[in-house]
Amino acid sequence: MLACKRNKKSKRQSLNILDILECSKSKRKEKEAEKRRDKVKKVITIRTMKNLKRAKIRIPFRPSRKEKKIRIIKILLFAAAVLLAAALYLNFFFALPCKEKTCFDRELAACKKATYTRVAEEATWFYKIIGKTNDGCLVYVKNLEVKAVEKVALKDKDMLCTLPLNVVILPETAIDKCHGLLKEELQDLIIEKMHLYIVQHIGEIKEELKKPL
Repeated sequence: MLACKRNKKSKRQSLNILDILECSKSKRKEKEAEKRRDKVKKVITIRTMKNLKRAKIRIPFRPSRKEKKIRIIKILLFAAAVLLAAALYLNFFFALPCKEKTCFDRELAACKKATYTRVAEEATWFYKIIGKTNDGCLVYVKNLEVKAVEKVALKDKDMLCTLPLNVVILPETAIDKCHGLLKEELQDLIIEKMHLYIVQHIGEIKEELKKPL
């Protein structure tokens, strides 16, 4: 090996036959050593791959009877919670959206939760049946739109009305059973109408007052 290296470094020196043989033998030995190392590496990689595959294979877990019971109880509790939440939503939050007045009248007679939007010639009204109370049926009323100029003050005003049970009437026609800003504005409109009527018919009213009782 040393002779082979020396001969590579010094080109001027002549190569001996012995040196050439030694170089060829050393090269063969190196190649054989490399082949052995490669075989050892392959064997190691194959074994490590097998070990990894064995490690990935897991024995299926079999729960005990107690664990099965606990799982069943958890599932039943979850289902009961979902049903309870649905029942609470339907009883306290859900209101049937009525598109026709007949639907709203039916729900109002039974005082069941429902909503309805009524579009009239002069205004648009929104109603929501809240439910039964000790005094009657509680209904929420709001004016959404006003077409008449003299009723502009009603827009976006609301009120709560307690209507008699099993009776179907429009809440704004029974304002004595309501309270809120909408009620106050409706009362002001009624007073204005009465005042206008008195002014327009003051002569007739005087004649009627002159008549003997």
